[in-house]
Amino acid sequence: MLADLTGFTRLRASGPDLLGLLHRLSTQDLKDLAIGTGAPTVVTSAKGRIIERLFVHRAAEQDVWLCGGPGAGERVLAHLKKYTFAERTGLSDATASTAQLAMLGGAIPGLPDPGPWGVVEGTLAGVKVVVLGQDGFTSQGRSIVCAAADRPALDALGPTIDAEELEAWRVRLGYPAPGRELTEDWNPLEAGLRDHVS
Repeated sequence: MLADLTGFTRLRASGPDLLGLLHRLSTQDLKDLAIGTGAPTVVTSAKGRIIERLFVHRAAEQDVWLCGGPGAGERVLAHLKKYTFAERTGLSDATASTAQLAMLGGAIPGLPDPGPWGVVEGTLAGVKVVVLGQDGFTSQGRSIVCAAADRPALDALGPTIDAEELEAWRVRLGYPAPGRELTEDWNPLEAGLRDHVS
C-alpha cells in the first residue's frame, strides 16, 4: 500500500553540530551516526515527556534529514533552538518544499533499498529522490522524498490510500502516532518506544 505523507514533517540540517545537539536532547545515541544510516529517537521535555518522535537519516557528512509527524516542524525547531548556543546546525523546515510518499510495510520497486532507518539517493522517472528506511511509522516500510514540484513523478508507483485508510492501517497494527498516543502526557517507555531509547 502507498500513502502520501507530504503533510508529515521533514527538517533538513546542513551544519556539523546537529547530531551532537540531538544526541544531548533526545533519547538515542546519535553522535556517531554513520553516513547512509539512521535511527529513531524521541525529543523530550525537561521532564522526559515526548515532544516529538523523529526518524533521523544521515545522507552525507553534513546532510541530515529529520522526519516527524504532521505539523511538528515549528514545535521541534523552537525546542531545539531553545537549547542551541554556539552549535552550527543549518537546520531548516523542508516540509513545504518537498513531498513524501511511503510504501507501507515494504520496499519500493525499482529503487535502491536503504535498509531499516537508512538513507540512499535514487532516481525515479528522471527525478532525483531520497529513499528513507521508514514509512512514517516503522522501519518495515520505505519512503521517497523529492522536491514538491517533482511530486507528479511519484504517481508512477500507483494510487495512494486516503487519510482514513492510513489511520485504520496504523491503528489495526498498533503503531503509535504523534498527536495521538505520542504526546507530552507520556514518556517514551510508556508509549512503547523502547527501541527509540539508547
